[in-house]
Amino acid sequence: MSQLTYLLAATIGVVSIGLTPQLSVGMSVAEVAKIAKGATVTIDSEASHGSGIIIQQQGNEYLVLTAAHVVRGNRNYEVMTADDRRYQLQPTAIQLIAGVDLAVVKFTSDRRYQVPKLGNADNSTEGTPIYVSGFPMGTETIDRLVFTFTDGKVTANSSKPLKDGYSIIYSNNTLPGMSGGGVFNDDGELVAIHGKGDVDTKINTSEINPNIRIKTGFNLGIPINTFRNVARRMGVNIGGAVAISKPSQSKPDDFVLAGFDRVSKRDLAGSIVEFSKAIDLNPKLVAARFWRGSCRLLMGDAKGAIVDYNTAIGLNPKKVESYIYRGSAYAKLGERAKAIADLDRAVSLAPKSDLTYSNRGGLKFQLNDFMGAIADYNTALKLNPNLTATFLVDRGVAKFQLGDRSGAVADYNRAISLDRSAPQAYYHRGLLKVELGDKPAGIVDLRTAAKLYLALKDNQNYQLTLAKIAQLQRG
Repeated sequence: MSQLTYLLAATIGVVSIGLTPQLSVGMSVAEVAKIAKGATVTIDSEASHGSGIIIQQQGNEYLVLTAAHVVRGNRNYEVMTADDRRYQLQPTAIQLIAGVDLAVVKFTSDRRYQVPKLGNADNSTEGTPIYVSGFPMGTETIDRLVFTFTDGKVTANSSKPLKDGYSIIYSNNTLPGMSGGGVFNDDGELVAIHGKGDVDTKINTSEINPNIRIKTGFNLGIPINTFRNVARRMGVNIGGAVAISKPSQSKPDDFVLAGFDRVSKRDLAGSIVEFSKAIDLNPKLVAARFWRGSCRLLMGDAKGAIVDYNTAIGLNPKKVESYIYRGSAYAKLGERAKAIADLDRAVSLAPKSDLTYSNRGGLKFQLNDFMGAIADYNTALKLNPNLTATFLVDRGVAKFQLGDRSGAVADYNRAISLDRSAPQAYYHRGLLKVELGDKPAGIVDLRTAAKLYLALKDNQNYQLTLAKIAQLQRG
């Protein structure tokens, strides 16, 4: 099975399937999306792609706020606005902000563009609706930039930011290229700049279960309050500073953020300590319960993880990820029926989510139900033809187990066409080529897989692949 998979989930709500039709307070989702779309821009160079938000207009000059890592580098950048107009950026038009992952860029246009109202990020507390806008990078089937607007909820809003200014966590699904985009509240106000999302977390779910994959809810933003408090000394007048409250005592959100930070650094024992502190202050904090359970599972404590997942489910019975991960824990304990029941429940809660079907398919594969696994993978791929190469490799392995060699090769080939840096696709295709009698071609694929594993610092699979090559060469 594939070894490098999606990232550990951290969402506070259910899997984001689509936009909710109407908010209970504030603007409608459509109204917020309209504001976000009008103000969101792309910032591109020959070697990078990101997003940004227009925050000010003075005559024909516009000021865009983005993440500093989007424009860090000596490159020729250009801004593309909502009407597909492109504006070249002069080097003097880019200003990085010291101490935080923020930057401002300026462009000139005689066109009129949306300038959103700036909100107070302190009011975006746990559980409140939040929206992220941006232009993700294209895919194999979508070769143009498409504005993306995703809904979610605030997981935590800490008063003790990380070193780059990140302090607000939210559950929205995000994609590469959305860094620098806007984070909006349900009044259509810009409350943060999105900077870190799915691909930034370095915990692989293969360490829990190679069949489990969930898009992470570990999304981090820098509050707009942080920018407002440095804007004046930059000579930017956007309405004055906002007082940032600094409580004398730590609050649960502070420990949740600290826990996430330790998870990203692979300090699982330390993260459990932090999440436990959050739970001590607020026993009903679902995010802390879920994440502590996930860290316990990563450390091999399936029984302890189930205890936390049980509590998380009791607090929020509609949290899809809790069922998926509890199912994985049950599978590790050999409780097959409970594992499948949890994955069935996840599918019933999110029947239009490719992730729920692909995760159930992965668990069925683990339990040697290859026909059932293929059926679920087929449904997942129908729901989302742009699934990563990992899913295709898994389906190919399942087909191989059922004797469908040609179907397996087709899936491995398609996986490689989607992602030429996926070592597991080369590995399994190489083994199959050897079995079909083409040992030289098989060894070429295995060598490619070894190089990719080495580049990914996956020493275990690198060594296993080298050993397989040596075995084939001896034989």
